Amino acid sequence: MKLLLDENLSRRLVPFLQNEFPGTTQVSLVGLEQANDLAIWRFAKENGYVIVTRDADFAEIASVRHSPPQIIWIRTPNQNKAAVLNLLHTYSTIIKESCLTPEVACIELGANGVALPSSQIDLARPSALNQGDQGFTLMELAIVLFIVALLIGGMTLPVTAQMDIQSNAATQNALTDSRDSLLGFVMANDRFPCPASNTSNGVESFCDNTVDAFPCTVTPPLIVQAHGRCSNPYDGFLPAVTLGISTQDENGYAVDGWGRNPSNRIRYGVTTSNSNAFTTRLGMKNITMTTLAPDLEVCNGSGLDAVGNQKIRIPPIITAPDITAKYCHPSSRLAADAVAVIYSLGKNSGTGGTSADESHNPNPLTAVVADPMYVNANPGITFDDQLIWISKNTLFNRMVAADKLP
Repeated sequence: MKLLLDENLSRRLVPFLQNEFPGTTQVSLVGLEQANDLAIWRFAKENGYVIVTRDADFAEIASVRHSPPQIIWIRTPNQNKAAVLNLLHTYSTIIKESCLTPEVACIELGANGVALPSSQIDLARPSALNQGDQGFTLMELAIVLFIVALLIGGMTLPVTAQMDIQSNAATQNALTDSRDSLLGFVMANDRFPCPASNTSNGVESFCDNTVDAFPCTVTPPLIVQAHGRCSNPYDGFLPAVTLGISTQDENGYAVDGWGRNPSNRIRYGVTTSNSNAFTTRLGMKNITMTTLAPDLEVCNGSGLDAVGNQKIRIPPIITAPDITAKYCHPSSRLAADAVAVIYSLGKNSGTGGTSADESHNPNPLTAVVADPMYVNANPGITFDDQLIWISKNTLFNRMVAADKLP
């Protein structure tokens, strides 16, 4: 049984639900971040997911369309991710048993933590509702046992799990703030900053020549920033000093929520297309919106089978490990025209990652050559990187609104 978390539930819950509900994911991780409820409903039905949501709209759809898919409607006032995770773990057996009954379209998790089948419960257990002398059902006994266990044992998440959730949340906030800072820099300077190199101490790093065919040697930015060629366009760090970001380590680099070691620095890649127009002052305005073609790709590492209907793993993710071709598998591509990517290597950053997905994201501990493709796979045991990106359309929308384009 696998869950599909609605957009109102954090995708950072996904890795902590894999043991109880293998295959669990969240709508933004399958390309449904802006999708309407019916589109999510259809996706869940076609791919065998149970939808988990705080939204009453899905419960209303369930009362009309019935199952599949089935709905888990969380109706608790507590918005804390740890509390939601604890609720799903605690009542996982009840959830699974309820979902084995096709007539149960919606299960409610109430404020008291008890799982209650919703509008379709009368179809699933008519004798329990209509006959007062039937005693307790197995479902009711299971609920009582779980409540007793909760009261006696004080069932809470392990300290390490709570710390991981907090670190994930802090990292996501840092990435979001970094994206906003980059967009603010663009509005003020008519260009993106270059990534910082590993020796520039948080300052953007340019090359000393304007020709891509020649090696890049780092030089003070004021000398060469007119041509916009960066020293580390795909494998640099967020230039925290250039952006004025306060969460820096002692060397001037922005850090994620996992610590202040060099491996925990926030990383940043930017497109070099249109002859570095995006990092050249007024380069975007001079090239014009119709010609600009950023080329960073983001791949989710999964796709469809030959028939086009079943989600499977398609190795390899990368079809051409160089900087001259598009190489996300077509069914794995989350973005083909990203302008910038901001990411963290996650908790296991100090080991270089535990899978090909992780090792492809530029990492000093792997031998993968940096290129314009990044991986944002489903969080889990083999992937804990966190990544966000700025798309071409998002950038153009902000720049037009600020009278920077066209």
